[in-house]
Amino acid sequence: MSTNGIENAAIALEASRRTGLLLSRACAMLEMESGGRNVFGADAGQPNALPDGWRDGAVTYLRFQYFWRRVKKGLVSNGVGPTQLTSAFLIEAANKAGGAWKVLPNMITGFAYLDQLIKAKGELHGFGAYNGSLQYGLEAQALRNKWHDLFTVGRFE
Repeated sequence: MSTNGIENAAIALEASRRTGLLLSRACAMLEMESGGRNVFGADAGQPNALPDGWRDGAVTYLRFQYFWRRVKKGLVSNGVGPTQLTSAFLIEAANKAGGAWKVLPNMITGFAYLDQLIKAKGELHGFGAYNGSLQYGLEAQALRNKWHDLFTVGRFE
């Protein structure tokens, strides 16, 4: 079930509350990264820790374990879970929080990191640093505005 296009919306609300990241920012990030779906990244064109058939596929415990072993051997992480964690330190943090393959620990880790970046760099550059581009920051801010308006006006699908 999705809420305005965000899967796992109730879990996103809980993760937002636990981390202090504004819900409008959390939803913007999820919309940019995965739509809140618990999937592996789908970027193509680089040596990847995933078999081709798993890209943009469901994250399960067994698939995650295979992926994580390959990342630790040096293959490229293409993102895991709703917040598309790619850096090994973030994946490890999510594992310590309960498992990067699980939606809530994944969101808590990604949201906490985004909140940290925004506090250090401001919203535009914090969003941009999360994904590595200023364009991402610009698009995320526009989505944050959209989500803010949805929450304040109260129009949900």
